[in-house]
Amino acid sequence: MSAHHIRSRKNWVILGAILFGVCIECVAREGSSMKTETLEGGYSVRVPGTIKTNQTSTVEDFMLYSMIDLHGKIVLQIYLGNFPSRPSKDADRAVQSATVIGGFSATSAQWPCGKAFHCGDVRVRLLDGKGWPCFAHMFYSKLSKDEADISQAIINSFAKEPKSK
Repeated sequence: MSAHHIRSRKNWVILGAILFGVCIECVAREGSSMKTETLEGGYSVRVPGTIKTNQTSTVEDFMLYSMIDLHGKIVLQIYLGNFPSRPSKDADRAVQSATVIGGFSATSAQWPCGKAFHCGDVRVRLLDGKGWPCFAHMFYSKLSKDEADISQAIINSFAKEPKSK
């Protein structure tokens, strides 16, 4: 192949990747293609219709959910329980902030992991040491910018479900 053909093919691959990223971002923000996933304890998140949610924990004292994209990649994990794991040792390089998610106090950390990847860790305090679960710990690792944006949109949608009558 000539150098011109190689550059042309490379440009098409780059354009395809950009359009794919834009498409995923649109799906994540498009209200009509979103669905509500109900979590244990009466909580929920809104996820793009293309994301599959699996409950992956096998023990009774906590719940762990994995949000998986069409390619089988885990884009977010959500832990509900009373004893979240310690922050990653890499989180010390993170941009950290205190925020409110779904009406609950939260701490958020985001940092680069690898040359072009993003990691994040969000801890939401649900109860003041009484009852279960006390924490929602949401985290992602080694995601592209677009994937991290989708994960952050899911995290920001975390809420307590209104009680049904």
